Amino acid sequence: MDFKNWFGRRTPLQSALKRGLRRGGDLEAELKRLGYFRLTSRADAESFCDGLEHILSGDSQAGGKTSAHSLLRLYLGVDRSGGFAFSVMARRGSALLARIVEEALRDQSRFDEETVLYSLRMLAVYETAAGTDLVIRAALLPYRPDEFLWRSILGSYTPAHPESERFFDAMRETLPTGALGVHLLDQANAAALQGVSWTHPYDSGSGRKQLESWLSDKDEARFPLAVPAAVALLFLRSPDPLLSRALEHESVDVRLEAAWVAAKLGRDDGVDSLARACLDVNLSSRAKDYLSEAGRADAIPSQAEEADFVAMAEFASWLAHPMELGRPADELEILDRRELSWPPDHEPTWMWLVRYRVKDKTGLAEDEVGVGLVGSTTFCLFSDKLEERPPEDCYAIHCYWEMSGLGLIEENEVEGESSEYDQMLRGCPVAGSSEARIILVSELAPDLGYPRRLVALAKGNRRDEAGWIVIDGPRSRWYAATEMPEDVDDKTVIMVHVGRVLLGFEEEPERRRYLRSAGSPRAPEQIVEAYERLIDAARTDPKQAAKLLGESKSVLKSAFAKYTAARSSILSLPMPLCICDAYEALLAACEQTESSSKGDFLSTSSPLGEHFDTYVDAMIELGRQSDVPALIERFRRHWDHNLGCGRLGAAAFRSGHDRIAEQFFLQLRDSYEGWSRGEEVGLLAAIWKKLGRFEDAHSLLVDAMRALQEESRSDAGSGHEALERWFQGHRAAYLALFPEHGEPGLRRIGIASTLTVS
Repeated sequence: MDFKNWFGRRTPLQSALKRGLRRGGDLEAELKRLGYFRLTSRADAESFCDGLEHILSGDSQAGGKTSAHSLLRLYLGVDRSGGFAFSVMARRGSALLARIVEEALRDQSRFDEETVLYSLRMLAVYETAAGTDLVIRAALLPYRPDEFLWRSILGSYTPAHPESERFFDAMRETLPTGALGVHLLDQANAAALQGVSWTHPYDSGSGRKQLESWLSDKDEARFPLAVPAAVALLFLRSPDPLLSRALEHESVDVRLEAAWVAAKLGRDDGVDSLARACLDVNLSSRAKDYLSEAGRADAIPSQAEEADFVAMAEFASWLAHPMELGRPADELEILDRRELSWPPDHEPTWMWLVRYRVKDKTGLAEDEVGVGLVGSTTFCLFSDKLEERPPEDCYAIHCYWEMSGLGLIEENEVEGESSEYDQMLRGCPVAGSSEARIILVSELAPDLGYPRRLVALAKGNRRDEAGWIVIDGPRSRWYAATEMPEDVDDKTVIMVHVGRVLLGFEEEPERRRYLRSAGSPRAPEQIVEAYERLIDAARTDPKQAAKLLGESKSVLKSAFAKYTAARSSILSLPMPLCICDAYEALLAACEQTESSSKGDFLSTSSPLGEHFDTYVDAMIELGRQSDVPALIERFRRHWDHNLGCGRLGAAAFRSGHDRIAEQFFLQLRDSYEGWSRGEEVGLLAAIWKKLGRFEDAHSLLVDAMRALQEESRSDAGSGHEALERWFQGHRAAYLALFPEHGEPGLRRIGIASTLTVS
C-alpha cells in the first residue's frame, strides 16, 4: 500500500498518523498532542489498522522505536459495547495484534516487551478463542513472566469471559513461573470466590507443590506470596496438610487467611483463631468480617463489639491501608469521644478522636504520633498536626474538611496584589492589627446554616505579635501564631474557626498547653552509630536495601544532613568531606547489595537522588570537578526524563563541563513543553555566550521571556506568582549576560520589568 495515499479526508488522528509514521517521525509525540482520544469512527479505526500494518511491514525508521506501543494505547479509547470502530478493531485490529504476538514468540527481539504484552492484553479483552490461544502460548512459554502487565492480561479472565474455563484448564498442566504464576493464582482465587464450577488450576500435583513452596518460604520479603496461597486452600479437594502449615505461619496475614479457610470448611480451630483475632485492634475488623462470611458471627467476642473498641479497630484498619500509614500502629488510644450535632444534617453522631504512635526503630527519628477521627468519616489529616491541638479544634478541622469535600465550602486563594476583598478587612472589628493581608476567602453554602456567606482569613501582626485574623462579622477574632502548631498550612486557622462555629463550640481553649516541645537532641555519637548501622544493613540485606536505598521516605534520606553534621562535629572534618564520604558510602552500598531493584536506588526521589546536588556541590568545593562527569554517567540512564535532564545538566554546568551540560539542556528543550519556565534557559544562554554564540544566547532568553509574557495573559490566577518568579530569573540572567543592553535594551524589544499589569 502506498503510504502517501492512505488518507483521503483527514481527521486529527489521520493527520497525526501521517506525520508520526513518516521516516524520522515521532509517533509517540504526535499522539500525545491529540490528548485524550477515543476511536469511534470506522475511518479512524481503518487508519489505525493501516498504521499498525505499516509498522508491521518492518520499516524501522518509521515513527520512532516505540511507535507500535504508542499506537496500541489507542485501543483503550475503543467502546467495546459496539459501534463502527469496534467492528473494525475486533476484525482487522485483532488479526494485527495476533501477528505481533506470533512474530514476537518466534523472535523475542522483534518487538519491545510492552508492545507484545499490550497486544496480549487486548487479545484477552476481545474474548476470542484465537486471542486466548495466543495468551495461553505466551503464558506457557513463558514470555516475560516477571512483567507486571501480566496482571492486566489475566484480569480479563473473569467468570463472565467465555474463554476463562479453557484458559485456566490449560494453565493446570504447566503452571507458569515468576510473577505471572502469582498473578494466575490471584485471578484464579478471584474467579473461584465468585462460585465457578471448574477446577482451580493449583488443585494439581504441581500446583500443590508450588503452594507448599510459598507457604514454607522463611524469607520475610516473600511472605506476601503466602497470602493468596493460603486463600487457594479453600478450593483444593484436600487442603491438608497445607492448611495446618498455613495456620502456624510466621505472618499474621497468612494465619488470618488460613483461619478464614478453616472456618469456611467448618473447622473449630479456624473459628477459635478468628475469635482471638477479633480482640486485636489491628486485626479485629478483618476477623469479624471473616467470621460473618463463614456463618459464625456468634463466635465474635462481646468485647470486640463495644463502641470504643470498634472505633479503635476501624481506625487501625484504615491506618494500615497501603495508601495511608501502610502498617499497623504500635500504640492506639482514644483521646476523646463525644456526641456531636454534625453538619450538614445536624444529626446527633458519636465521634472518636484516636491517637496513634509508631515507634522509631532506627535511632535517627522521633516516634510518629498523630490523631485521626472515627464517626462521620474515618480519616487522619496527617499534615495538620492534630496531636498538638485541643480536641474541639480537631473536630472543627475535620468538620470543615468534610464540608469542603461535599462541596459546601469553596475556597478562593487571594493573590498578594488583589484588592477584591479589602472592604472585608476594613470593616473587621479586631482592633490593633497591622500589616494584615487577606490570603483566603471561604464561601459557605446556605445548606450549612452558617451566619455569613463569606469568611476571610488575613495574615498579619497585632501588637507586634504575628498571627491571623478570621473576618467573620461579630465572630471575628485574632489567632496568635504562638498558639498554633508550627509548619502547618495557614488554612488550618480558618478551618478551626469555621468548624467550631458549625459545631457550636463557644468556649475558647488554652491552645498553647497542647503544643509539643522539641525532644532532647541525640548525641552526635548516637546519630553516627545509628546511621552507619543502617548502611551496613543495606549492604547485606536485600530487603533492607530496598527499603533504605530505594524508598522516598527512607531515614537514610531524611537523616543525611544530620549524620554528616554529627560526623563533622565528632571528627573535626570539613563538612564537604563528610558529605562526600557519606554519599560514597551510600553508592557503595547500592553496588554491594544483591537486590534486583538497583534502578530504584538511583531514582530522583531516593536518598542518592535527593542528595545528588549536595554531593556535586561538595565535590566542587573540594576541587573534585573532574569526578562529576563519571557521576553523571552513572545516573544518566535512570534520569532519562525532564527533571533528570535538568538536574544533570545543571550539575555539569556548575562543575564547569559546559559541553555535557549543553547536551542535557538541548534534550530538555526538545522534550519539555514548559522549557521556557526553567532556569536551564539562562544556563544554556550562558554556555552559548561563552562559545561566542551571542545571537543564539540573546534570542534564547528573549524568546523565553516573551513566552512567559504570553502565558501570563491567560493565567491571572494562582499560577501568576510562579510565572513572575521564572520571568524575573530570565531577566536577571539577561542583564548579567548582556549588560551592554541593560534595561533600555529590554524595553526596546517589548520586555517589561514585570508580568503584573498595573
